[in-house]
Amino acid sequence: MVVAERALRDPGETLPAEWRERVDRRYGDTRITLYDIPDPAGRRRRAAEAGEAMRTVAVYPGSFDPPTNGHLDIIERSSRVFSRVIVAVAVNLRKNAFFTPAERVRMLKG
Repeated sequence: MVVAERALRDPGETLPAEWRERVDRRYGDTRITLYDIPDPAGRRRRAAEAGEAMRTVAVYPGSFDPPTNGHLDIIERSSRVFSRVIVAVAVNLRKNAFFTPAERVRMLKG
């Protein structure tokens, strides 16, 4: 699964045709879309046949300047779906930052 976050006014990137949109939500002027992606190696099927749990990792990148309740909601809900959620605090050069990256990390850790 892939999570795409973009501004509603941003047309976004052209995505691979085999990606299937699963969920599309709007939070203010931000659009969050979850896409199912194919598993060409068949890892999920083999793990299910062997009775093993498939470890899943999600990466949620963003500037989080400032972190909002919408960001926190996505992090909390995705933690119920994935084995591990990595929140990547990035610097967006197109925005004037209110907080330093270290301050944003502290706010997200709560």
